[in-house]
Amino acid sequence: MTKGHTVVKNDGKKGFSYTCRVRYRGTEVSRTFKRKGTAQEWGRKTTNLIDEGKYSQFHGDLSNITFSKAIDKWLEEPDVLKHKSFDSERHRCNNIKTYKFSAKKLVDLKTSDFRDFRDIRIRTEEKAVQSVKNDFNIIKSVINTAISEWGFDGLINQANAVKFPKSEKHREVRLLPGEKESIFKYAANDSRFWLLPFPLVTSKHLSSGKGIDFSTVKYISGQDHFEICKRSEVQENDILFAMIGSIGNATIVIGRSDFSIKNVALFKPVSNSEYCPEYLHITLNTFTKFMKETASGGVQKFVSLTYLRNFPFPLPPLAEQKRIVAKVDELMALCDQLENQIKLSQTLNQDLMSSLSHHMTDVREPQSP
Repeated sequence: MTKGHTVVKNDGKKGFSYTCRVRYRGTEVSRTFKRKGTAQEWGRKTTNLIDEGKYSQFHGDLSNITFSKAIDKWLEEPDVLKHKSFDSERHRCNNIKTYKFSAKKLVDLKTSDFRDFRDIRIRTEEKAVQSVKNDFNIIKSVINTAISEWGFDGLINQANAVKFPKSEKHREVRLLPGEKESIFKYAANDSRFWLLPFPLVTSKHLSSGKGIDFSTVKYISGQDHFEICKRSEVQENDILFAMIGSIGNATIVIGRSDFSIKNVALFKPVSNSEYCPEYLHITLNTFTKFMKETASGGVQKFVSLTYLRNFPFPLPPLAEQKRIVAKVDELMALCDQLENQIKLSQTLNQDLMSSLSHHMTDVREPQSP
């Protein structure tokens, strides 16, 4: 035993782990690590902080901890300090701390806060999707550490509910405002443009939960793409809705929009009106079942553009729309948590039954005299 702390080796199903217990000057706290050296280092650091009067546990006052403070604490974690990419992670953390949501209390953060952060990074700042995903990896790690190590047992990681557009393997190229019009303007004088391939997205390529699947799309010429864009040009924040076959699968356009559509309804914001794309997305998914039941057609059901144009959609004030979206996100995150708990219970059940079955087969039947 060293000053004020001991390290105990644990033998579990997933391998060895090491628990460091600190009992020093009235403070009792423990942490478990994968490596013994990390556990010892944490113990020494904790006792030194107690000596200096600087040690405090987050769960002593949950209500006053901001996400920015949580990031600072996370950067002091022994496992993080030893990470090879610590310098780049620290730089990324400092950038995350400049955004508005970082000033909010950790327990008050909602999915809408993280979704707004995603939209600013991707849509406003035009950052690559993978770069923003790296930001979220840090955000999720900070919250998970708070839950598992700092006493935030009842906290739900709202960042897990944030969805991203499906990223391509190649780098993302986005046109600046006005560039698409310039390309079409000068393309008429260059026949080579009409030979460029553009994706043609149909109903079967839409998925409400996963976005647009570009891996199986067919391609059309630039000339055909140009003609389709004259009547239905796809832009960011538009919503796509499958009209034939698998009716529904409402999808918000995030990221790339350089494609044409077929048998897909295109919802665009009305001029001079305020609406939240996520709210309309939820509303469309809510009415999808009713639309399928009232759709036309025999073997292959469909809804017409006239049907969709005449369909009454509730449109409350923008603030109310955002409140509804935030509540739905909160409930969906809770559903995901419950689903994971059910899967874990089922796995434990199966392991228990397998273990009992194994022991039963090992018991020998008594031989008759």
